[in-house]
Amino acid sequence: MSGRLPEGTVISGFADLVLEAGDRVAIIDHKTFTGNRKEAERKAGEYAGQLEAYKGILREQHEHLRVACYINYPITAGIIVGLK
Repeated sequence: MSGRLPEGTVISGFADLVLEAGDRVAIIDHKTFTGNRKEAERKAGEYAGQLEAYKGILREQHEHLRVACYINYPITAGIIVGLK
């Protein structure tokens, strides 16, 4: 996806998975990480900026959407919900 954020920054990138259901969209980013749950939650914060940028692009182009972001750690079978 690509777009210009409200402050003017141009963003271009690929989301691993985007699911749409009516006015709701989930952006899911798959990351390789072998640590425990607590470490995974901390590590997820390092990716929050990337996902917030994707969320900003979608909201700029489709104001009516409710967008949620998730990190999926397939190796440890964990999903971090509610990234802010």
